[in-house]
Amino acid sequence: MYPSNLHGRRGRTKARPNRPLGGFAAALLAALSAALAPSDARECAHPRWQVYGAMHAPQADFPLLVAAGFDTVFGAPSTADAESVRTWLDACRAHGLRAILAFGSSYLKDPATGTLLPGALERFWGPLLGGSTNADIRAHTALAGVMVLDEPYDPANWGGVRLTKADLVGLYQAFQTVAPGVPMGIGLGDPAVLGPYALDEPPAGTFFDFASFTFTLRKDQLAGGFTAYMADQRQALLEAWLQARPDTWFVLMLQAYGMSSGGSSIPMPSADWLRQVLEEANPLAIRGVLFNSWASPKYTETIGDRIQAELSSGAGPYLDAVRHGATLCSDGEPGPLRWEPPVVADGQILLRFTARPGMSHTVEYATELPAINWNVLTRVPETAEAVEVVVADPVGPLARFYRIRSP
Repeated sequence: MYPSNLHGRRGRTKARPNRPLGGFAAALLAALSAALAPSDARECAHPRWQVYGAMHAPQADFPLLVAAGFDTVFGAPSTADAESVRTWLDACRAHGLRAILAFGSSYLKDPATGTLLPGALERFWGPLLGGSTNADIRAHTALAGVMVLDEPYDPANWGGVRLTKADLVGLYQAFQTVAPGVPMGIGLGDPAVLGPYALDEPPAGTFFDFASFTFTLRKDQLAGGFTAYMADQRQALLEAWLQARPDTWFVLMLQAYGMSSGGSSIPMPSADWLRQVLEEANPLAIRGVLFNSWASPKYTETIGDRIQAELSSGAGPYLDAVRHGATLCSDGEPGPLRWEPPVVADGQILLRFTARPGMSHTVEYATELPAINWNVLTRVPETAEAVEVVVADPVGPLARFYRIRSP
């Protein structure tokens, strides 16, 4: 198994499985994976993002998500039944992806009036997650959480009446009865929405384990940048919430699509814009980023379109911006160096990692663990910008273990 530096809720560590290889190559990669981890790496002052992924990626594109550096997929199978959910989660696990299960929120309200249906949550989620027959789904190692409803504060979504705190607490309690132990999420739209829902509730009064909010090019233009937007949206409120409930995680849904509708258009954001937002989001009380959207027929272009094109060519500014975000800690400093999954091709092992700007790096190997001596395979000189490094090492008769050192 390839070790991942990202952790799920409650300390569950996710791992990325090997792709099938035969003979000596399989044995070599099995040994290699045990040492593909940073030594001498600085730990983040705050937890790294618990979610770094994309929304609405079809199962066929899971390998592309992994190749781009994502660890999470937000979405659901096309059919809402337990066996489809089980199969979809198995596919996520096979690719080393965590899943935030999200079918949408229309099943929680009367389609004619928009009013909340108190029993709708149990009727929908019970057959998918409830009972002893679905205990394996609730405990599935790929399941990071379930998104249950969206924008409860907006009267337009709920028959003209905003959902109350009592409504939300009741939904949370109902979900915990149906699916005990499964993290439940809620779409807030904007962080300031937490304001009307008081923070002085006891733990039993909580109404989500994780929450999302969105940032788009239009919000950027109105607010004057992400940092200004978060200041207007009461960043301190998120910090206060985390102090009261430190297990909560907030997820930024970041616009990554182009759209044309009704004579107006939203352009696809640039790689520079994505990188800037990720840098500015780092020091804040945000523990996840989901790029919306990987694929959708209603958009003229999506993040999936850009990344697929750049993966085909081997590199590109958009792919670099996305990969850069995965290296960041939540305090704005780069996290530990991380290996990409190794590849065996033409009799060589290809090792890949992203070199940090302003630092030299040394790739070393040993033939056994614990190692008495580490041998230098190659040295990577200092660069002005983060660059992807590919190191080739011929396949030999002995297994090798690799590490990266940087000052």
